[in-house]
Amino acid sequence: PLSISQIVQYPNPANRRMFIRISANRNDLTSDLVTVTIYDVAGHKVDNLDYIKAVKENVVGQRYLYDIPWDLRNSEGKPVANGVYFARIVVRDPDNPSIKTKRNFKLAVLR
Repeated sequence: PLSISQIVQYPNPANRRMFIRISANRNDLTSDLVTVTIYDVAGHKVDNLDYIKAVKENVVGQRYLYDIPWDLRNSEGKPVANGVYFARIVVRDPDNPSIKTKRNFKLAVLR
């Protein structure tokens, strides 16, 4: 079954753009299986991220790495303010998309 073992942000804190790196036990995750929604500390939705790419040197033991870029803009294209944001990450299993793995992750923006 699908397992997400680690989620990291780099750079941390972000100032122009950031990547959310996911470590999974599967090498077949695609953009249609991963949903990332960014929220501010008040719980307002900031943006949806819908692009995931496998890292070229993606095998670390039995783990595969994927990057999700964010240009630090909201859904209207305006730059976000300094502060803490939260990412709601939902990954669906490639074998059975009805099975979801959900994680929350804190992001830091400092320009």
